[in-house]
Amino acid sequence: MMEVVIVDDGNRLTVYELVERVIPCIIAKHYSENYIQGFRSTFRNLLAYCNKNEKKYFTAELAQQFMLDCYGVQPGTVERRCSRVHRAMDLLSDYQHFNAVMLRRRLNREFPAGLQEGAVNYLQKLSLHGRRENTLRSHRNVLLRFTDYLFSVGVTDYKLLSADIVNRYVKVVSCNYSNSVVRLHYSILLRFFQYLAHSGYKETDLSLKMMPIVKVSTSARIPTTLDLSQIE
Repeated sequence: MMEVVIVDDGNRLTVYELVERVIPCIIAKHYSENYIQGFRSTFRNLLAYCNKNEKKYFTAELAQQFMLDCYGVQPGTVERRCSRVHRAMDLLSDYQHFNAVMLRRRLNREFPAGLQEGAVNYLQKLSLHGRRENTLRSHRNVLLRFTDYLFSVGVTDYKLLSADIVNRYVKVVSCNYSNSVVRLHYSILLRFFQYLAHSGYKETDLSLKMMPIVKVSTSARIPTTLDLSQIE
């Protein structure tokens, strides 16, 4: 079976095209209709704003100006009342740079079809080796996020997994989480890829092809800060 290779064309998509790509990604995750409609409303407002101001392509600067002009959100700040707007802009930025989106964790998630067996068997092996419950939970959460990402880019079998996809995911995580979380993802995926190779789910050991962890620049993303009340 051929490995899937992601073509990086997100930066050439217009705002309208980005929205058209992102919405199916959200729908595919089976979120509530109310949750999805909230994003649709924000995207409609953004498209109307772009049309009015003759803006064709999405940038972090455009997103910040849109939130300021339409919602009164000052650049570099986060307002709880506009959390959905912030998240909508992040989704567009994710897809523009990585051709995929990172969605928030939900309870009672299951592994995508085609990827479930390998992940479940890996977790069972950890359990048989006496790993603690907290360790198993951490591994499961990381694999849930990783397999969600794989599903969103069209990977439904570990045999289709490529080093390109793996390293793109590392970059996605690096731009969404702290260094400590990135290192946790990295170490767990390292062990998981070794398991896939040793158990016959994948012919090659992708742990040998993982890019080294570096601090990926996030200057292209929307900067956010929290005030004291939000931190509390």
